[in-house]
Amino acid sequence: MHAIGNRELDYSLVDLNRAGIPLAECVSEPDLRTPEEAYSYLTQIKSIFQYIGISDCDMEKGSLRCDANISLRPVGHTKLGTKAEVKNLNSFKAVKEALHYEIKRQMEVLNTEGRVIQESRLWDEARGVTESMRSKEEAHDYRYFPEPDLVPVELKADTLAKIRTGLPNCPPPRKPDSSTTLSCQTMMPPSGGRPVPGRVF
Repeated sequence: MHAIGNRELDYSLVDLNRAGIPLAECVSEPDLRTPEEAYSYLTQIKSIFQYIGISDCDMEKGSLRCDANISLRPVGHTKLGTKAEVKNLNSFKAVKEALHYEIKRQMEVLNTEGRVIQESRLWDEARGVTESMRSKEEAHDYRYFPEPDLVPVELKADTLAKIRTGLPNCPPPRKPDSSTTLSCQTMMPPSGGRPVPGRVF
């Protein structure tokens, strides 16, 4: 912190309000093909997180954030193009709109024989555009380095399979199971609702 309210400080402070709160980061493979798929993916992640009780997923309070990477490729090609990252999106609606804009922007760049720059961009919701934040052309721009206090962990496939068999049902498989058994179509709350009722069953 370099300021308290409107008062600028000539020294730095550390904000400990969130000290001890763990950060869970989910990084997907480049499997999503449309902004709508990204929206659906995030909605399901939120539903699971709320259901198992690890977060309230309140985006207005910063409990959940999303950085979206997007790259284009010609039809029929398998290699993805240069990606751009849109940082700190604070709503799923913003994710979808920012991705739609980035698709249009990158298509215009490529169709005029330009070059998409690997960079971080910010979403301006009021104007409906993304703006360049900083370039990340090379790996060293990301400040990659090994964490000395965290050793690599490699889990064998059979270990992962064993863990999966012991996990409880999450909302996707549980909803149809419960609806079929109880003839109840509204047992699970809609996305964003409180997930407590589902635990009763």
